[in-house]
Amino acid sequence: MYAELHCHSNYSFQEGASSVEELLVRAKELGYKALALTDHDNLCGAMHFAQVASTVGMQAITGAEVTLKDGSHLTLLAETQQGYSNLCNLLSYSHIASDRRNPRLDPRYLPELAQGLILLTGSPMWSCRGSSSSTAPRRSSSCDSRGIVGESIPDTGRGPPVVCRMTCHRSGR
Repeated sequence: MYAELHCHSNYSFQEGASSVEELLVRAKELGYKALALTDHDNLCGAMHFAQVASTVGMQAITGAEVTLKDGSHLTLLAETQQGYSNLCNLLSYSHIASDRRNPRLDPRYLPELAQGLILLTGSPMWSCRGSSSSTAPRRSSSCDSRGIVGESIPDTGRGPPVVCRMTCHRSGR
């Protein structure tokens, strides 16, 4: 089963063009059973998305593409209610500590708020290194300079994005 896990709607201000309804109808036409809404630096459309997804019989996956202080991006999906709460807190911190129109998250908040979140990454900086076989599940982890460790979820062999269940620790830096 395929599900798009990185999708912007018109709630991604100046980035997304399609409404939540348009995205879900098209996903349904393509035979998707689930769709993730990962608008940029906000969850403004999350409730509307979940309500519409329910009416068309699709699973709504809530997430966000979060901009870090250095300008890089992380796409985070809420796996649990705690993950949703943590994602809300991370987004709040990014808006409080930055210009209103240009939110930036300080990565120091990630270790304490990683529980219940899944990290999507196609970047080598964030890769979850593991088995070289494209058919074997990847189960090892890697750590970058920010102190984020990702335990990978089984690899489909299709390449990026890499899906990691986040577990974080504070780096010694």
